[in-house]
Amino acid sequence: MIAMATVAACAQKNEETAVALGKADIKVENGQFTPEIMHLMGKVSDPQVSPDGQKILYGVSYTSIEENKSYRHLFVMNVDGSDNHMIINTDKSQANARWIDGGDRIAYLEDGQIWVCDAQGKNAVKVSEVENGISEFKMSPDGQYVMYISDFKVAKKPVDIYPDLEKSSARTIEGLMYRHWDHFVENIPHTYFAKFDGKTLGEGTDILAGEPFELPTEPFGGLEQLCFAPQSHQIAYSCRKLTGRDYAFSTNSDIFIYNMENGAEFNMSEGMMGYDTEPVFSPDDRKVAWLSMERNGYEADKVRIFVGEIVSGERVELTANFKYNASSLAWSPESDALYFSSEVEGVKEIWKVDLKGNFTRITPQHEWYDFGTPIVVGDKLITTNASLMRPSEIVSISIADGSWCQLSHENDDILAQLAPCKVEERWMTTTDNELMLTWVVFPPEFDPAKKYPAIEMCTGGPQSALTQGWSIRWNYRLMASQGYIVILPNRRGTTAFGQEWC
Repeated sequence: MIAMATVAACAQKNEETAVALGKADIKVENGQFTPEIMHLMGKVSDPQVSPDGQKILYGVSYTSIEENKSYRHLFVMNVDGSDNHMIINTDKSQANARWIDGGDRIAYLEDGQIWVCDAQGKNAVKVSEVENGISEFKMSPDGQYVMYISDFKVAKKPVDIYPDLEKSSARTIEGLMYRHWDHFVENIPHTYFAKFDGKTLGEGTDILAGEPFELPTEPFGGLEQLCFAPQSHQIAYSCRKLTGRDYAFSTNSDIFIYNMENGAEFNMSEGMMGYDTEPVFSPDDRKVAWLSMERNGYEADKVRIFVGEIVSGERVELTANFKYNASSLAWSPESDALYFSSEVEGVKEIWKVDLKGNFTRITPQHEWYDFGTPIVVGDKLITTNASLMRPSEIVSISIADGSWCQLSHENDDILAQLAPCKVEERWMTTTDNELMLTWVVFPPEFDPAKKYPAIEMCTGGPQSALTQGWSIRWNYRLMASQGYIVILPNRRGTTAFGQEWC
């Protein structure tokens, strides 16, 4: 009877948790922004435009404070923001969603495997059975291949040697690298590609063919470090082909062009000794662009844009006369220019550069928003933006004049209930007569006649900037809402103000 009762309770629990954790019904008391409200806000990410340019697929993560866990679900809306709705409603998380079959179907990750459903989120079928699971995947332009990341074990735990020590947390460390950022190196990621017929993922081919290098590079790399060629016959990838102490002391990664038919490859950035990353093939299949730092072992170099001709190997830098760092490259459909993100004087803007090195600012100057990775859709760019006052939402930007409109409105109802905070931009004179940008965030109902406690945030690294980003780790609106004046100086060493300042 006890066993039967236990089974019944488990079945009931499973039934109760079979519905997706959705948007919380948040009622703000007295306009007070709290940590709980911050965590319960929806987190919008990864917009993907359908092949016909008519719809946007994206994800929203919702947090259960009780479970200390987030659930991510898929949404679709028209490219003008209308008809916005969730398409999958389960108690699982869906990630890495991509349009396939010309937009008739969607592929996504769930429980470490690839699933496919129709464009309405129905008739979901699992199409992969990768032994060690998949952490991220990318479709080839012709839809016939899938590129995916999967880890393999490289470190032994005590229980692997001594079965009776299953509770031991000891480690044997014999050299570098034994740890990245927030985790021990027990597994190494490799990237594979496999045939895909729409129903089943074929056997994967390891691009590094069993070599001991990371692909993508840990700890922050993903499939932005690899790219299919438009004709789906080559893969460009960034890799630091070193191990041990050499790996730990070097930043010299290179851009390799890999032939999917025979495994032959060549080094596109041969002789470039710095950090070469994020390759992107041009639509005409003749060129590859990537981001590059100049010197080996130096993490704070200017991030430049290089373009290389695949046949001749000729390389040219486009950013020699550009003051700031570049990131998040996207080719124009005509292969004659690149759109990219850049931190400029304390905000993250979107720019365009042609192949002669002529620059055009796309997003409006002095807009207090951080814009994300651009996606070119006709005469518009689709991306996200955020500010110190609100989390990321999806936006559409006119390429012609930089005007933009917000398409998703995941947190508008919550933000409307919060007491507003004022933000000021102050350029302070330093001891050597330079100007330093300092953001100042004031508490709600700030009274200049009163004295307030203050929090001064000196960003770490230090080669990162205090811009207009929204963070759940360092949330400056949340700090100000507790009655503090929050002071955010972009001191020496930060990016966004040119290489001399950095």
